[in-house]
Amino acid sequence: MNQVVDNIKAGETELSDSQFHTLLEASDQNPGSKTTLLGGWYPDNSSYEQIANKVEYNYYDMGSAYNNLNDKISGAGGQINVVWLDEKIKQGNDFVLSSSREEAGDSLSMEIDKLKENGYTFPDKLSSDGLYHIVKAGE
Repeated sequence: MNQVVDNIKAGETELSDSQFHTLLEASDQNPGSKTTLLGGWYPDNSSYEQIANKVEYNYYDMGSAYNNLNDKISGAGGQINVVWLDEKIKQGNDFVLSSSREEAGDSLSMEIDKLKENGYTFPDKLSSDGLYHIVKAGE
């Protein structure tokens, strides 16, 4: 992903379709899983991507390319995140949170808001697996 970001010319204000789709595909981790894990990033094993990888859930992760991309084109990493989440909603994935809503940073807050807009409800308590299982209203 960093190679794609490194090739973005100075002064560009948006990604090309090819760049966008390459980064979108590369940021979709464990794409075959029908359960998507969302959560906060922490510099240890409690970070969402560490948990998702361990249980083989789907998750969004651009690694260091996220900040590098946003340094070149403000908000581009977030735009990719929105499209990625829209795709997961359309695919009918199940969603789980590894962090409470109160711990949410900017990206996780956006993801939570988008799920709420799409009829998902959030539990107040952790499930036995230590995650918050999000439910689509009416299911």
